[in-house]
Amino acid sequence: MASLPIPDLETDWRYESKYRLTHPQYLQVKNAFVPYLQQDGFTKIAPAHKYLVRSLYFDTFDYQTYYEKLSGNYSRIKYRIRTYASSLDANSVIRVELKVRQGEKTIKYGDFISPSNFQTFMQTRHFYSTNPVLIEFERYTLTRILQPRLLVEYRREGFTTRDPGSVRVTFDHQVHSAQAKMLFPPKPFFHKHNASLVVLEIKHRDQQPDWIKAIIQHHGLKIVANSKYCQGIEITQPNLVNLR
Repeated sequence: MASLPIPDLETDWRYESKYRLTHPQYLQVKNAFVPYLQQDGFTKIAPAHKYLVRSLYFDTFDYQTYYEKLSGNYSRIKYRIRTYASSLDANSVIRVELKVRQGEKTIKYGDFISPSNFQTFMQTRHFYSTNPVLIEFERYTLTRILQPRLLVEYRREGFTTRDPGSVRVTFDHQVHSAQAKMLFPPKPFFHKHNASLVVLEIKHRDQQPDWIKAIIQHHGLKIVANSKYCQGIEITQPNLVNLR
């Protein structure tokens, strides 16, 4: 990714810890976080304080990104276009993202695009932009022959620390996926992921604060691998799992 800014290992890379919670655990853990966290701006204004996240993931014809994740490759990239709306209009917020993982650390490169630029890309696979993120996304799309493979959608509660810091906590509800070639398909057929569970993600730049460690330990939570993309592929295309 030579044309992208070189990340600062101290400020840009982050760790992600993921946990799966039953609904009672979710309520207990969320209450335990209350003294330390506050809702982010999106969560405050969203209906029921949960906002929609919808992502269209791209992969090669033989699902190389999916298999790289399953194999635990040290260095890998996810390619996605994300929105926070269920339908396309002139005001839709759309973001192009490259999520890069190096071992235990991740970094996201992203840029917002207009709905018209998004439509142009989906038709031509070109953004016609000088933005380095869009240039790299376009380059990978063309060199790896990436195609849209999966639509993932869920409702998110986002929190940040009350004091300035580098910790972000999210609870993802109602995660489901559909095979799709569009970000806004007319009638997507969604499959639920672990319908009774809530996904907790803790993102931090340095070590987890002691208060987080204490809450995690008190509630007996265990870190799990929880790739929404891989889960969605396995739910919507079980033949790939059988082939593996």
